[in-house]
Amino acid sequence: MIYILAVLAIWRLTAMLVYDDAAQGIRDHFGVGMENDDERPIGLGAAFLGCFWCCSIPVSAIMTIVLAIFSPGMTVMEVVLCPWALSGAAILLNHNARIHLTME
Repeated sequence: MIYILAVLAIWRLTAMLVYDDAAQGIRDHFGVGMENDDERPIGLGAAFLGCFWCCSIPVSAIMTIVLAIFSPGMTVMEVVLCPWALSGAAILLNHNARIHLTME
């Protein structure tokens, strides 16, 4: 159950950072939408905050740290694999949600 809640939290936090108007100030601070002469994003923050897939990895890593602190008994292998699995699940959830939103 805790992993389902973690996936939902990661999806919502990542969607908020990448898409929502509430986080526009954060995206502006990191230069999301601004480009160099060769049309690449300015800085690593802009690259991460402009892409759901990219942004979900650090959000998942932070969530894994929280899970490891508050749910003792996680093995080292679980701590290593958990960010990637949670990120992948959030990406699948986002893909499914975006398909349904565009169909309506």
